[in-house]
Amino acid sequence: MGLGASQPRLERSPVIWTTLTGLSRPTWHGLRMRAINSSSTASLGMRWTSTARLLRVVLKQVSAARRTCASSTPTEPPATLKTATAPTASKTAPSTALDLQPYSLKPLLRRAMAYESLERYRNAYVDYKTVLQIDTGVQAAHDSVHRITRMLIEQDGMVWREKLPEIPVVPLSVQQEHWEKPVSMEQERARAARVAQDEVRRKEARVSLLKQEGNDLVKRGHFHDAMHKYTECIAIKHDDCALYTNRAISLLKLSRFQEAKQDCNAALLLEPTNKKAFYRRALAHKGLQDYLSASSDLQEVLELDPNVREAEAELLVVTSLLRKSLMDDRPLQM
Repeated sequence: MGLGASQPRLERSPVIWTTLTGLSRPTWHGLRMRAINSSSTASLGMRWTSTARLLRVVLKQVSAARRTCASSTPTEPPATLKTATAPTASKTAPSTALDLQPYSLKPLLRRAMAYESLERYRNAYVDYKTVLQIDTGVQAAHDSVHRITRMLIEQDGMVWREKLPEIPVVPLSVQQEHWEKPVSMEQERARAARVAQDEVRRKEARVSLLKQEGNDLVKRGHFHDAMHKYTECIAIKHDDCALYTNRAISLLKLSRFQEAKQDCNAALLLEPTNKKAFYRRALAHKGLQDYLSASSDLQEVLELDPNVREAEAELLVVTSLLRKSLMDDRPLQM
């Protein structure tokens, strides 16, 4: 279909053109009539060409006007700009609090956690160490310092301390002020629980070290020194069955059978089915020449575990000694 054939329908559709140009219908109608009447002798195709040309000019003017208005009208910033700094809010807020009070415990601890989450481990380490200067009972700070220390050693090697920022020295007045603050009963209980837990850990570490030293001394045949190591362990942790049975070994090797028997008795009070305690008490009874009690203890061992070959062999020996002692004690017949 030719251009001239479609022109009457388009020209007579002012709704379309007013929508495109943004002009009111009377204004558009006036422009249209002026273009059509501009040449009474123009053909239909020429009138359409003139109207199309005029439309292009009007559209350019309207577009330019709209751009001008858009540039002069203030707009709301995008919503994303308002929340762009949200991820760092946890670090920014405590920093503001620290500007007001440089050695405030909670803001320091929270900033340290924020640094750690951002993988800024050196800064986190400094803040955690500062927290511990104020209050050594903050277990979270202790745990984090140990964790970050391992990470920094893996990252920087043995020179990791040289790369740390300077750790501030907390004034004694700040520490004293912190400890003089009134605490609630709940805080007091939590603090006491932490102290007790630290003491238990310290004792466990000490016992473990002494026990290992005692075991090494037994392997080298230094039974007297080993006995003293186990005695130190028992003084710290008197409810550990293995410590008594271990000391019993040293006492047996030193031929101190009565003391070895007492240690085995103590072990059996803690663990009534302990095979080692029964076996070593049997050896103590044997050393004391109480072969009947030794035989009874060895039979207990075999009832608990029939596969203990040492107990089987020792039972044969003890049984032979018991028979011999009974024969020696039998009066001579006349």
